[in-house]
Amino acid sequence: MSTEEGPLSILKEISFEVFPAETIAVVGQSGSGKTTLLSILAGLDIPTAGSIELFQQKLELLSEDERATLRNDYIGFVFQSFHLLPGFSALENVMLPLEIENHQQAKQIAMELLERVGLGHRVNHFPSTLSGGEQQRVAIARAFARTPPLLLADEPTGNLDTETGARIIDLLFELNDEHETSLILVTHDESLTRRCDRCFRLDEGRLV
Repeated sequence: MSTEEGPLSILKEISFEVFPAETIAVVGQSGSGKTTLLSILAGLDIPTAGSIELFQQKLELLSEDERATLRNDYIGFVFQSFHLLPGFSALENVMLPLEIENHQQAKQIAMELLERVGLGHRVNHFPSTLSGGEQQRVAIARAFARTPPLLLADEPTGNLDTETGARIIDLLFELNDEHETSLILVTHDESLTRRCDRCFRLDEGRLV
């Protein structure tokens, strides 16, 4: 990254491989590069050096549209700030990634997932009428709507109270296990590392 003071290296000498159905925690202090790492893994940002291979495709060789197609086909996201569309109901938010690809059973799948996350009675409610925990459950349902082989979660419990956050994490791992999805979870909560197969710690941009 370039700044007025010159080049700024956020990540340095990062190298690892993620296996199918594996769960990985990424921990570290604020500013250590955790969110940047997720952005690069998803092809939202392109590294200035090195190579990212995702599902047998090198991200740095793809156009922006090709990376977007790859994300749509293979990656689910769970964000700390939910990123639900305010003008869409819970059901419509979960249906959206399925409707983008003209899935014939978009409504049925979305309904089943919302039931699965305990929101069958809230399908027609808009995000502004849902609690933080309910919005996060909608976001998780949306992330799993297309049963992606890779799920990226950026501080998924950062805005939630301890009890609600614990339920959200249980739900994430439960759905992850059922769908055999690889999960990369960025978190400040080091207790979550015990739930994962591996833990990476970022310190000043390096894995240590």
